[in-house]
Amino acid sequence: MAALATNLMTEPTTHSTPRPIITTLYDLVAAVDDAAGASNDALVTATVMHLINTHQTRVLRSRQKLAVVAA
Repeated sequence: MAALATNLMTEPTTHSTPRPIITTLYDLVAAVDDAAGASNDALVTATVMHLINTHQTRVLRSRQKLAVVAA
């Protein structure tokens, strides 16, 4: 039974924050569209709008790229 016991203090756990994904709005819409499947335009629109309105995406300085912070 001693072989099954582990000391949790020997290996510290690290919790890293997820790194943002840098993409264009077009690529974000295309990725959501691929995940939603065919003929789900309303779902794709609602999902992208939700990501934008809840500040899970933000426009970078160039105004051509988005950072998906947490999705």
